[in-house]
Amino acid sequence: IGDQVLQNAVVVLTFFGNWHVSYGVATGLSPIGRKGTVTRSEGATIYEIDHEPAKRFYANYLDEGEEVKINSSSSLSRALAVFEPGQSNFYVRAPNGETRNSNGNNYFGSVPEQSGIQLTDSDCESLIQSAEDAFSKAKYAYPGTEPEAILLVSCVSRMKKLGTQVYKEYDVVEQTICSTVPNIGFYSYGEISPFAGEHSAFFHNETFSALLLGTR
Repeated sequence: IGDQVLQNAVVVLTFFGNWHVSYGVATGLSPIGRKGTVTRSEGATIYEIDHEPAKRFYANYLDEGEEVKINSSSSLSRALAVFEPGQSNFYVRAPNGETRNSNGNNYFGSVPEQSGIQLTDSDCESLIQSAEDAFSKAKYAYPGTEPEAILLVSCVSRMKKLGTQVYKEYDVVEQTICSTVPNIGFYSYGEISPFAGEHSAFFHNETFSALLLGTR
């Protein structure tokens, strides 16, 4: 396409051949407090946690009583760690407001029933460290001798949280990247990747992901 600027378009990049591939994800958000169980959900909406209104789960931890508000502007401070049934790893779900009747909380991605959930906590230092952690996982799992291309993807909510420190996400990764290996990255509204060492992909929120590619 050359240097054309596209609008209302989807760009797809495909690879074929005998490629070596590895990946890593990390979020920097730490689960805190009691783990609850999602007992009623539909798609990206949680209605009940431990058979009680989802809002009450937040009210037990936040100093706002039953008037606790869930919206997209509080995504990093009220995000959930989601442990799907049978999974020891968790992915993050960021809040996206309440349902019209306030009976449920909406999130940027589905949350299956019977998943374990916990509130999360984070700071800038842990977010920056998670970028290095994600790349280290991908580098450790690379099945070849040396990757030939690196793709880095960071959630846009991390950029908002880090503010003027956002450049440090790349800085900590750059220190371990060979200067001859080309790399590219962008900010996203959700990341899709398996956990390190696994093959089933999950949709992540507020996560840093790294993909290594090569033929040797």
